[in-house]
Amino acid sequence: MEEKQFLITALQLIDVSLARGAIRGEEVKIVSQLRDYIGTSLQKYQEQIAEPVETLAQEAEVEEVEEETED
Repeated sequence: MEEKQFLITALQLIDVSLARGAIRGEEVKIVSQLRDYIGTSLQKYQEQIAEPVETLAQEAEVEEVEEETED
């Protein structure tokens, strides 16, 4: 996996985890710093760093349905 794709995936994972409430309390501050670092790193690729969590959730639902139909 190339660095750009890794950073995008890490950013999406952080956003989804925060949206689902999996990260709370003091952890939010640390994860927020990590998210900022990833966003800064993605700027060299000129990538849009803010993708709506709803879009990510919909993509995950589609993948789950596809996996279920394959079984």
